[in-house]
Order: sequence, then C-alpha cells, then structure tokens
Amino acid sequence: MSACVREELSFAKATLLGFHRLFQYIQGANLNNSRIAMTSPIVTSLVPGAGPLHSYAYVVTLYLPDKF
Repeated sequence: MSACVREELSFAKATLLGFHRLFQYIQGANLNNSRIAMTSPIVTSLVPGAGPLHSYAYVVTLYLPDKF
C-alpha cells in the first residue's frame, strides 16, 4: 500500500506525512473499518515526473501481509 506525497517537501516531512496517511488506514480508516497490525518495512521513494507539471513526488510504501 502506498501514499503519494506531491507537495514540495523535504524527504523527512514527506515521509512523516505519507506515514501518517498510511497509519490512519491501518488503524481502521478503510472500507472495512478493520485494523491491520503494523508491519515493516516502510519505504520512501523519490519518483521523478510523478508530481504536478512533471515535478518529482515522494511515495511512502507500507508492506502488508498477504491476506490484505
């Protein structure tokens, strides 16, 4: 599962914002209102051309168990 952060932020701030979005999801803010156990790793990637006007974007990825 991934959260794309398109704002022009530092790596640290983009990671924090992306993680917060994913944390809300695993805490029950999802279609089934189900909580998901915290997993690792969390990976932040820089993706050229993924943001507005072909700027870069950060993508924060949380790896989930197979059943999700």
